[in-house]
Amino acid sequence: MPCCWSCRPTASRPRSRPLQLFDELAVPIEVEALTAEQTEALMRSVFGDVPYLAHCTARIHELAHGSPRVCMELAQHLVDRGLARYSAGSWSLPSQLNEHDLPADLHASLLARVNRVSEDARELIDALTLAGSDPVPTERYLDLTAHREARRVFKALDELSAARILIADGERHYFAQRAIQRVLTEVMPVERRAALHSRLADLLAPPAATRSGAAIICSAPIAIARRSSCCAASTWSNGCRRCRCWSPWSSAPSGSACPDACCTSCASRR
Repeated sequence: MPCCWSCRPTASRPRSRPLQLFDELAVPIEVEALTAEQTEALMRSVFGDVPYLAHCTARIHELAHGSPRVCMELAQHLVDRGLARYSAGSWSLPSQLNEHDLPADLHASLLARVNRVSEDARELIDALTLAGSDPVPTERYLDLTAHREARRVFKALDELSAARILIADGERHYFAQRAIQRVLTEVMPVERRAALHSRLADLLAPPAATRSGAAIICSAPIAIARRSSCCAASTWSNGCRRCRCWSPWSSAPSGSACPDACCTSCASRR
């Protein structure tokens, strides 16, 4: 029996053994860009054969450049905006779309999605974005927030799941699309970034990181700073993310790039 599987690889999410086995046995097929006719067929499978389908499909195809994922994202945007409505067993589509009814690209669509969530939800996904490849268990999400209220955390998680921003998987949540993290990183204010770095440092730092002073843990491409913003201190005390030792770094000029996330010994072996 033929079986089709679609998967987006991500470094922050470990691949399960069943998925690894599937990769070994499966034949990969690269999906080509959809033609205008194929985009219309895709939208018809979503909304049905309803009035103004061809008009809306033409605009979606123009913006998506044949990408099936972007087509579906733009179709969902119509639903989220209330432009596509479901009533009495069928969909109704707008008779016309102006330039502001649909985002210009996937980046704009994802930005509009994250901008619609509450402040509690936004704080949580900003923190998870900065955590990067360091997965934070759901039970520790409370420590990522300023309010420290479990009820508000779970309400935010429900909201983020409903908005298709986070996906629950066992003891952790993962971003539904990696592009969401890139969008959040680009628009995150410096003040919030510094505050969340400090919380993440306290949460992710190994026990050896309890020394006094400005202890800084760097994890490329982002840095987690404790009691100080990254690159603001004149001397560094880095926790090696490879061997977990602590090795002092030489003075770093203010505003310079963060040193690599490994000690001198590890760096010499690379």
